[in-house]
Amino acid sequence: MKQRDVSVSGARRPYFISAALCASMVLTAPALPAQVGLGWITAHNGAIPADAVSGGNEDGHGLFVCHARHSGGVHPGKVVRNNCNFGYAGAEVAEPDYQVLVGRGARFVATSPGVLPPGAFPGGDEDGHLLFICHGPYNGGTHIGKVVGPNCNIGFGGHEVLLPAYEVLVQ
Repeated sequence: MKQRDVSVSGARRPYFISAALCASMVLTAPALPAQVGLGWITAHNGAIPADAVSGGNEDGHGLFVCHARHSGGVHPGKVVRNNCNFGYAGAEVAEPDYQVLVGRGARFVATSPGVLPPGAFPGGDEDGHLLFICHGPYNGGTHIGKVVGPNCNIGFGGHEVLLPAYEVLVQ
């Protein structure tokens, strides 16, 4: 048998192991809890995946977080019918090609205007700057948008609306 040294609680002690036993040993890592995380998947015809992240409501219907490409950027917003709706350049844009945010471990937290809390989750980018997902109260509902400066910009009624009171999605 070969002699090997092993550390046990900081002390080095010899132990013996046969070559046959050594060859048959399989090392495994301890089981880890299931991963908690977020990701984007392509949506088709307004279908909402079972694990979609809910971020608001309007007229008694849930609104889910989405993002879509538009004018060289990727803009977070809300799924409305078969589109991802978001505010852009003063208007509400409805993009039919979009992705829905899915996963676990996300929550919205209150913040001061223009302040991103630790763990803020980016939902897109514009002109090389990350756009973070937010939601806020407006017209009897809670609407999903993007943090721009001190506001949460949402699309509503064909317009881009700037909300000074909002929460930011964190992971």
